[in-house]
Amino acid sequence: MMLQQSTRCAPSAQPFGASTPTVSRAIAPTLKTPKGSLRVCNASFRQSKQIPSLAARASVLNRGHRSQSSLRQRHQNGEGGQRSRLQCSAETKELPIFPLNIVGIPDAKLALNIFEARYRVLFNTLLDGSDDVEDGLVQKECSWCGTKRFGLVFVGPQGQLAQVGCNLEIEQHRQLGDGRMEVVQRGVERFKILRVIQEKPVLVCEVEVMEDEDAGVDDEEGRQLALDVRQLLKDVIRVGRSVQGQEMTRFPEEEELNDLSPGEVSFWVASLLGDVEEQQRLLEMTSARERLEREQDVLATTLKYLSARSALKNALSDVEPEK
Repeated sequence: MMLQQSTRCAPSAQPFGASTPTVSRAIAPTLKTPKGSLRVCNASFRQSKQIPSLAARASVLNRGHRSQSSLRQRHQNGEGGQRSRLQCSAETKELPIFPLNIVGIPDAKLALNIFEARYRVLFNTLLDGSDDVEDGLVQKECSWCGTKRFGLVFVGPQGQLAQVGCNLEIEQHRQLGDGRMEVVQRGVERFKILRVIQEKPVLVCEVEVMEDEDAGVDDEEGRQLALDVRQLLKDVIRVGRSVQGQEMTRFPEEEELNDLSPGEVSFWVASLLGDVEEQQRLLEMTSARERLEREQDVLATTLKYLSARSALKNALSDVEPEK
């Protein structure tokens, strides 16, 4: 579900993975499909103890988050403020929101390069009490001062702000000499926006923690579905590498993945997909089984397409050119 903004804003960032191949890293080339592209990209997941190098960072183009008046008006009119089919807990909180054209995923890491003034204030406030913080930028009166947590919410191509986002916790940061800050954070939990509290200088919302309806999906059927999706992903990476001839790191060892529950596997796979709109759809699903089934369909379709391309490539390579 998307909430309409009054102005377009498209700050952007790119997720990246850990510096060593563990369960946190599975990389494949961009896989072209008839409906666009499915990209299996770098992502760092909970199981990894490695902290990504801040040198391999994402650049945030914080240019345009201005007014949220249209979003506020929708909540005042009751649109989006009522409970929907999204499964939410009774826990609500006030959270500063960072709108970006990327999607935060629970347990996945993301690195950002912060340089716009208002977000430098936000992140220094979030990091209050930590080393290497610009004290002059810290807003002590904010309820999130020193919490290290903020909400990341996807902004669509037409400037729509998603209603569901991910709460991120900062794990590592570094101040740069030119005023910029590099931060690494990990997804903690999903939330649903209930209402807008503040629009400027940064968006602040009341949010409600969102949970899966099928938290107990860890049964034999769910575990088998997770295994099937893992194998499909592995096959997509293998065939995609063959078709496009691009180098990639190894797929994680099976024992590295066996400790993940079906729900965790569903988020891990989602974090590897480079299609942000597909990631947002998966983030909003309230069933781990539904997420896995959706990922199974997407990966199976992609695998068929890549297999056909591979067969065609092999057939053409066997044809001798006419003399």
